[in-house]
Amino acid sequence: MMHILQHFLDSYHPDLQLLAGGPQSHRVHVGCFVNGVKFVTSERDEGYVTQNNGVMVEGMGFNYYGVLVSVIELIYGKGMSVVLFKCKWFNTDPTRRRSTVLDCGLQCMV
Repeated sequence: MMHILQHFLDSYHPDLQLLAGGPQSHRVHVGCFVNGVKFVTSERDEGYVTQNNGVMVEGMGFNYYGVLVSVIELIYGKGMSVVLFKCKWFNTDPTRRRSTVLDCGLQCMV
């Protein structure tokens, strides 16, 4: 048993220990750059001619679309941080029955 435990301790990534200890602090941002692409929250985009708050995640069979609500940065030890996107997701399930509603004068699919 000790041999298995020692093998595990020798093979795990040091960042795993930082994550397991929990974040030391956090910051909330209105935007960030990921792989050279600028993302901003929908609240920040209000009133601007160009919009860049949409997000898309490829799924199995169909894609997920949403808007960015908040950018949360969790700060761990040794300068490590993890950025999370809080999103409002739209239901794009192709098997779901849809209807239309009037929203702010625009016809929307729900």
